[in-house]
Amino acid sequence: MVPARDARARYPAVATRGPDPRGRALDAERRNGLPSFRGFFMDQASNDPAVETTGRPFATRTYEARKAHEAREAHDKRAPLVDAWYGSGAAPIEAVDSHAHVFLRSLPRIPSARHSPEYDATLESYVAHLSACGITHAVLVQPSFLGTDNHFFVDALARYPQRFRGIAVVNPCTAEDEFARLEATDVVGIRLNLVGLPIPDFTAPRWRALLARANALGWHVEVHRRAADLPAIIPALLDQSCRVVVDHFGRPAPHLGTLDPGFRFLLSIAGTGQVWVKLSAAYRNIGSGDGTAFGTRAARALLGAFAPNRLVWGSDWPHTQHRDRTDYQTTRSALDDWVPDPSLRRIILCDSARALFRFDRQTPARDT
Repeated sequence: MVPARDARARYPAVATRGPDPRGRALDAERRNGLPSFRGFFMDQASNDPAVETTGRPFATRTYEARKAHEAREAHDKRAPLVDAWYGSGAAPIEAVDSHAHVFLRSLPRIPSARHSPEYDATLESYVAHLSACGITHAVLVQPSFLGTDNHFFVDALARYPQRFRGIAVVNPCTAEDEFARLEATDVVGIRLNLVGLPIPDFTAPRWRALLARANALGWHVEVHRRAADLPAIIPALLDQSCRVVVDHFGRPAPHLGTLDPGFRFLLSIAGTGQVWVKLSAAYRNIGSGDGTAFGTRAARALLGAFAPNRLVWGSDWPHTQHRDRTDYQTTRSALDDWVPDPSLRRIILCDSARALFRFDRQTPARDT
C-alpha cells in the first residue's frame, strides 16, 4: 500500500505561480514520466465569477466573494473535528456523493486547460459540507485542468481510506506502475472528459490496451461529453466490455433538454445493464438558474428507463464556473425534488453508489 502523505505540507494553499505556469505544468508532466498530452480531459471554458482568493485586500472584494471567504474560514475552523470523525474508520454507508473535486490554485495546470479556477477547493471544506449534509461517503474525481498528474488527488484519497473512492485521469501513455499505484489508493475508475476535444478512436491499439487495463482492474469509465456525441462514444466503449458512467444527466443541449436526441439515445441503452448515469450538475444543462425543473424532468425520464440501481447522485462540488448559481446544500436538496420517493432516493444515494464504487471492498488502514 502507498503510505499517505501530508497534502497540506506538500501543496501549501498559498499561490506560488511563477512567470510561466504553462512551463511549470509541462515540467510537472515530464517529472512524472508523462507526455505533455493535450490534456484530453477538460472542463467547459468560461470565466468563474467567484475569485475570492485573488490576493486583493479583503475590503475590496465583492460581497459574494467576502461571504465565500467567510464561509470557507468557518468550514476550516470546524475541519479538525470533522477530519477526525471521517478518518476514524469504517462507518455504515448512508449516503454517497459520487462526484466532487478538490484542488489548490497553486497546483500546476496543464497548458491546454480551458478553465483554471483561481481559488482553493480544500479537502477540509469539502468534508465539512459532507458532515453538515449527512453524507457518509464520497467519490473524488481528478480535476481535468490538472491533467494526468494524480498526486494531489491520491493524497486526498489517502486521508480517508474507509470513506472515499476516486476516479482518476489517465491516457494511453500512462505506465503500468501508475495503474498499480492508483488501484492501491482506492481508485475505481477513469474519467474521459472529452468536452471540446476530438472523439478518440477507441478501436486504436493504444486505446484498446488502456481500456483492457481498466477492465482488468474492475474499473469503470466515466464519460463527460455533450449528449449529441454520446452515440459515437458509448457503443465503442461497450463493445470493449467497459462499464460506462455518464456524467451530469448526459449533458443534453439547453435548448432541447430531455428532447435532445443524444439524451433519448442514452435512455435507449439502459437495457444493456452496463451504463450508469450521474444525477448531478443540472445547472450545467440550462441557460440560467439552478436546474431544478430540468433535473426533475430528466430524472423522471431516466428512472423510467433505468432501474434506480443504475443511477447515482453527485454534488459536483465546488460547482466550477457555476458557483453563483448553487451551493452544496442546494445540490443535495435538489435530489429530493428530482426523486420524491424516499425508497428510490435511498437506492440512488446508497445502494447503487455502494456497488458501483466498490465501497464494500475492504480497505486496509494506512499510515497517516
